[in-house]
Amino acid sequence: MGTENKEKLYNLLPAVYRQQDLSKGEPLRALFGVMEKEFKAIEGDIGGLYDNWFVETCEEWVLPYLGELYGIKMPTEPGAVPYDMRAMIANILYYRRRKGTAKVLERVIRDVTGWRTRVVEFKKLVALTQHLKYQRLNQGKTFSVNQTKDLAMVGTPFESGLSHTVDVRRIESGGRYNINNLGLYVWRLKNYVMNRVQARSVNDIPDGRYTFHPLGYDTPLFNLPATEEDNDTLLGEHNVPGPIRPAAFEVDLKEQEPQAVNSKYYGPERGFYVVKTVTVDGKNSMISIAPAAVVSMDLSSWSRPLPGKMAIDVKLGRIAFAEQDATNITGPVAVSYSYGFSGTIGGGPYTRKSSLAESDTPPWEISVSTSNLSGQGDFTTLTDALLAWKEYTTTTQQARGVIRINDSGIYQEAISIHLPKESQLLIEATNGARPCLILQGDLTIDSSPAGAGLALSGLLVQGRIQVPAGNNVGLTVEHCTLTPSEKAPDVIVASSESKELEFTIKKSIVGSIRVPSATRHMKIEDSIIDSFITGVDPGFAICSADNNDSGPPLTIHRSTLFGKVRVKNLILASNVIFTASVVSERRQTGLLRYSYVPVEGSSTPRQFRCQPQTILYEENNEEKRVLLRDRLKPIFSSRSYGNAGYGQLRKDVPEEILVGGEDENE
Repeated sequence: MGTENKEKLYNLLPAVYRQQDLSKGEPLRALFGVMEKEFKAIEGDIGGLYDNWFVETCEEWVLPYLGELYGIKMPTEPGAVPYDMRAMIANILYYRRRKGTAKVLERVIRDVTGWRTRVVEFKKLVALTQHLKYQRLNQGKTFSVNQTKDLAMVGTPFESGLSHTVDVRRIESGGRYNINNLGLYVWRLKNYVMNRVQARSVNDIPDGRYTFHPLGYDTPLFNLPATEEDNDTLLGEHNVPGPIRPAAFEVDLKEQEPQAVNSKYYGPERGFYVVKTVTVDGKNSMISIAPAAVVSMDLSSWSRPLPGKMAIDVKLGRIAFAEQDATNITGPVAVSYSYGFSGTIGGGPYTRKSSLAESDTPPWEISVSTSNLSGQGDFTTLTDALLAWKEYTTTTQQARGVIRINDSGIYQEAISIHLPKESQLLIEATNGARPCLILQGDLTIDSSPAGAGLALSGLLVQGRIQVPAGNNVGLTVEHCTLTPSEKAPDVIVASSESKELEFTIKKSIVGSIRVPSATRHMKIEDSIIDSFITGVDPGFAICSADNNDSGPPLTIHRSTLFGKVRVKNLILASNVIFTASVVSERRQTGLLRYSYVPVEGSSTPRQFRCQPQTILYEENNEEKRVLLRDRLKPIFSSRSYGNAGYGQLRKDVPEEILVGGEDENE
């Protein structure tokens, strides 16, 4: 910094005075130096006053005063302002500047809950007698029955143009169409994106019929929400994470230009698209299918489209090519799509960084990918990776290793895992991937000595995990989906001769479990155990492998079980929904708390704040007790795996269950 910038006031004096001051030892310069210090303080304060006009740049001490202007209760003690209060005040300022109550409500609900919301002003759908000098052309009116696009939206959040007579009932009683009523339509489901994964052929020999789901389940395709065009327009159908309507998809394809690469729903930059493998000049090439070659069809009976077209059923998640076109497909069909679900459990392409193994922790690590041409994996099959693990453990004591799968490919293999004494092996999907493992036979674990452990993370598995007699292992399943195969209705089976077993299931969707009572312990957290996952009822969700005897000592938290449960000892069940009878061999020890337990056929330890027992205890009339028992049952959006609302409680579930959790949640 130069002398002029340091002595701004002194340099404003005429040169003659500065010359005289120099001859007298510069007393005037010393005086102006003291004044300069105060001048700079005042100048900095004036500059700060401008910054304090804006919430983004103001000082911390200003935030409580700005918050008070907006009616926010904030602490005024020094250092007591929360670090995120600046963002809260900025959001409130943003809300106040928006146009229209409806749009502000949409943004507030999204910021608070994370759910996208459509606000409907029902007064705009009410038939009104209008004055000829003040005509509201957008007010509800009758329209032609030929307008199928508008008719399909009747009763949905995106209804427009149709008039309704006024409904004077209270909105809580079902009344909607009245002057003062607002409707809030909330999308509780989330959409999860699968990028360039292999479609599942319906037959072993591909014939042009495929499913988007790698295990062949029917699953509706979800829209990838588009960003709003501006901040003042209400959300449209393509802005929310909902299932794509077949009629909307059909209209969308017809409205596109012949050379268009993307439509509103379909294309490389949209919710889903399809790429097929064809032979060009003797080499296999991946070719994207343009919207002009796509038609929307009902493929529930696997109809075929016209030659040159590809049919997609967005409701069932199916693809069909014409028979003559199918012969030109010389390799796998890759698909990108979004599916819906209510939470981050089971195998899925969501963030799992907290559960991934640290790269520098295990002494041995290897990667797998269905194609190693780009150097993404050390092996192309899990079988080869497990052989490398077995070779490594022959010379290493207390081995610890990780096999990481880098893609979302389909692995159809027969797998046997060797676990020496005190060895630990983790098979996990990399973050954001959902590999599918289709077992050819049972996945067997060979680990006679105690102390060995196997962990699975982020996988979608079809088949059964079997622990043969005499083997002892600790099995951990986290962020996985284990579905049974057609040959066996259960997914985890252990012999009664294996007594040192220990099982842990976290954030997973798992089929029936058959584990002996001699097992040391089984712990389940934030999961769904479903004995009906393939539509076949094996009866028990958890029991022993021998004659449906009692299963292992069980601790379970925040989970849902579809099917009967029979265990040796129910140590603790907290915030759990049991949909069928629960039998604990030992009733003197254990506890059930804040859970739903059916009365019929159940024999459990003591219960605390469980339904329907809590309500039935207060009612002595037998007829009313029967009515209460029939009413107090959990109701789910869907019981079918693959459906977006699978395992999610419906909004009309009894209030005692909706707020029956420990934190007064569902």
